[in-house]
Amino acid sequence: MRPISSFLVRIFSFLSKELIEILRQPKLILTLILGPFLILLLFGVGYTNQRVPERTMFVLQQDNPFNEQIQSKLEELDYVIDLVGTTDNFELMISNLNRNAIDLGVVIPDNVYETISSNQQATIEMYHNQIDPNQVAYVEYMGSFLAQSINRQLIQSVAEEGQTEAENIAPLLESALEDTRNARLMLEQGDVISAQGHQREVRRNLSTLQVAVSASATLLQGVSPTFGGFEQGEADILKTLQTTRDNPAIAQDIQDSQDNYDEQIAALKVEEENLLNLQQQLESYTSISPAIITRPFVSKIQAISQTEISPTDFFIPGVIVLLLQHMTITLSSLSLVRERRAGTMELFRVSPLKPIEILFSKYFSYMFIGLLIAAILILAVRYGLNSTMLGSWLDLLIIVVLLLFASLGIGFIISFLSQTETQSVQLSMIALLFSVFFSGFFLDLRYLLYPVRYISYLIPATYGTQTMQNVMLRGMGIQLSSLVNLIIFSVILFVLAWVFLRRAMAHE
Repeated sequence: MRPISSFLVRIFSFLSKELIEILRQPKLILTLILGPFLILLLFGVGYTNQRVPERTMFVLQQDNPFNEQIQSKLEELDYVIDLVGTTDNFELMISNLNRNAIDLGVVIPDNVYETISSNQQATIEMYHNQIDPNQVAYVEYMGSFLAQSINRQLIQSVAEEGQTEAENIAPLLESALEDTRNARLMLEQGDVISAQGHQREVRRNLSTLQVAVSASATLLQGVSPTFGGFEQGEADILKTLQTTRDNPAIAQDIQDSQDNYDEQIAALKVEEENLLNLQQQLESYTSISPAIITRPFVSKIQAISQTEISPTDFFIPGVIVLLLQHMTITLSSLSLVRERRAGTMELFRVSPLKPIEILFSKYFSYMFIGLLIAAILILAVRYGLNSTMLGSWLDLLIIVVLLLFASLGIGFIISFLSQTETQSVQLSMIALLFSVFFSGFFLDLRYLLYPVRYISYLIPATYGTQTMQNVMLRGMGIQLSSLVNLIIFSVILFVLAWVFLRRAMAHE
């Protein structure tokens, strides 16, 4: 029992020593506790995921036929484009870009119809003065989006004209179908004279239909049958109409002296079905909105999680991990440097304390301090900022403990490599920079190429960020791979710190 009690006394002696040293520095307490929370609060209040519309100036001639269409389209795009004005002066637009008066300049080409008629695409030119690659990529997306929007509007106009022409053809087709049906009915009733009259009307209506279809430039193909339009193109429609006209039951006058009219009745019934099929396709085509014809598909994004995650919620786990790791590394890295500077290491060397006891006591002390600060920070974020917490608090505690344990190992190794406090702080900042860029907080790891990505897997914050996001935002448990990797890192760093401490005490 005596060795155990002595061991506990030494551990709590170190704990009281570190606590007293920290409590004697009120500013340090404020920095460690209020500082991280204020950083999170400022980040949460200031960050917005809404993009400010681009200040845009259009360059186009006043007599440009697309002027009215562009104006109407811009009203729909006010969430991405803030129209500053339109001009026909290209140099004025460039001058505004140079003065940062606008973000985007769009040049609408002249002679658009002539360009398209010559089997060439009309080019919408977009000018910017951005240096941020992300902003440049967004401008490129804006150019594609604007061109697609204008293309859609033009196609919708064509579809509207096609439907108007189809509606004009509908009465002619209805008359032809009605006369064909009446001719058949009159023959079935033996009224040859009336059937002959309806036959002549059918021929006249079919001739008018052929002319109307041939003159309909926007009805060349109707619309793809995939979207519910005509199953036949213009050539097929004209062929159907011509076949109907050439049918002997239509083209040849019905004779009065025939014994029966079964052959003509059957032929008229076939042509009646053909015309009825055309009519049904025409009704289907005109019943679809032009907006649906030009945009038949829309996307709907659904997450399997029932909780909506805001941008602030997404970044909070990563910020917590980085703050805890940096705080722990900084405190532990300064600890042994100060011990050496104050000559305490010499006292440790002549005392009965063993290196493993000193290191274990340091770990215990800073783990206690780190857990205390982590609890205050996490509870303040959860209930102060109302951040999302879907998972288990026990899982969150486990990942925080492992993160602090691994971070302490990094900090103690830094303290052995540093000769002064300045060097210790500098190395701690380098560790923070590594974590910011390679832990997945600032950039998704999928965007890092191998072998650079391997650096990420050597940083405790990588596993801490991923696991804490899964626990807090997805409600998942700790993944076995992350748990094992953190344990392995923690043990390796602890062993290295112990080896460095033994060597340092031996040299003292």
